[in-house]
Amino acid sequence: MKSLVCTSFGAIPSMIIEERPKYLPRSGYTLIKMHAATVNQLSGQIRRGLFNKAKASFVLSTDGAGTTCRPALPVAPTARTFSLVAVMSSLVIV
Repeated sequence: MKSLVCTSFGAIPSMIIEERPKYLPRSGYTLIKMHAATVNQLSGQIRRGLFNKAKASFVLSTDGAGTTCRPALPVAPTARTFSLVAVMSSLVIV
């Protein structure tokens, strides 16, 4: 899967597009086939190190939209979904 990875805190060149292995989610987690993801002002603040919970190297995105592939709860397998989180540790773009 292709991922936008922040390798260190600081300037924009610290972000790279990287191929990462696809994984199966743990119990209680949902796998989403992403159709759109954003990098916005909040992403920039995270990249600059203004949020203590972020640790480099991490996938940078704060919200997105996609289709449920493997639900954690009883959900239709093709349900439209969205996500909104501070830092996604693994943004899956299939």
